[in-house]
Amino acid sequence: MNKLSVSPYFHPTTVVLVDDNLDFLSNLSLQLDANMAYRLFDSPQKALAHLNNDTRSRSLRERFFSAISSNRFGLATEPTLRLDLSAIQREVRNTQRFAETAVVIADYSMPQMSGIEFCKQIRNPYIKKVLFTGVADECIAIRAFNEGIIDRFIRKSERDVYDGINTAITELQAAYIHDTAHTINEVLSVGTEDCLSDPGFVEFFQQLRTQHKFIEYYRATEPNGFLLVDAEGNTARLIMLTDEELSLHAKIARSRGASQALLDALDSGDTVPYFESSADGFYHPECADWSDKLHPARTLEGRKRYHWALVHESGVPGDAEIASYLSYLDWLDTTGYALT
Repeated sequence: MNKLSVSPYFHPTTVVLVDDNLDFLSNLSLQLDANMAYRLFDSPQKALAHLNNDTRSRSLRERFFSAISSNRFGLATEPTLRLDLSAIQREVRNTQRFAETAVVIADYSMPQMSGIEFCKQIRNPYIKKVLFTGVADECIAIRAFNEGIIDRFIRKSERDVYDGINTAITELQAAYIHDTAHTINEVLSVGTEDCLSDPGFVEFFQQLRTQHKFIEYYRATEPNGFLLVDAEGNTARLIMLTDEELSLHAKIARSRGASQALLDALDSGDTVPYFESSADGFYHPECADWSDKLHPARTLEGRKRYHWALVHESGVPGDAEIASYLSYLDWLDTTGYALT
């Protein structure tokens, strides 16, 4: 995964732990980060049934792309796929998003099948696989890693084995989202330098998320930026406008008869607009009381200059409430962590 890039979206996912030793599984679950979602399986067959028969998540194509079979003149053409940018933000309403399995940790030595054979039978190519090994299994694990069967292996005998597990899970969960969203990143990068690959923005965004404890985010348009969510389901809007985008807001507002006071505010670069009730995200004459639609802006210098503001919201557009990560963890506490 390129550390100098941001995925177009991110949300916590679930880890699957597989080992026929119940005592080891129970002890391992106690060593995981308290805010980590996991499922336990004492049988590789049960785990494979869960992973390979999970139909709750739609494919990337179904969620973010739509087929177009005609051009702007209405004439039939070869079918092509179009990225629906608004669908990225709508992913926050996917109630199954946290249950998505991103990482599997399996013991190498299991009587029913080896951990390597288990990993070979996982159908989802994006799931990251970690193998638990003993000293005698290390050469086998190295070969499996070099062949791309597993993504990492961890020796049970390592002094800081549990720290290593938590670190590996965190990194691989991010890699999973990054890899599944690779196609979206490719589309966004065509013909433009999106902020997702701007090193200046990447550093700023990581610091912002840490400071405000945002655990999930979604690339958004109208306005340009991100929808961010904390563990309790509280949302905020990061509005990010380049000089050109801010000028476009002023141009459209002027063409729609905006007051001189609003035009001066937009021209100053000291505020960014958020006309959340507007269908196209720009000023409309109906926005008579526009003073609360402008937010004090800061400037971020990257490949481009961004004018940004963080606006805390009471919810997300639409009438559907979002499910919080904490509510998912509460559900796992009562029903989901048990061996399946």
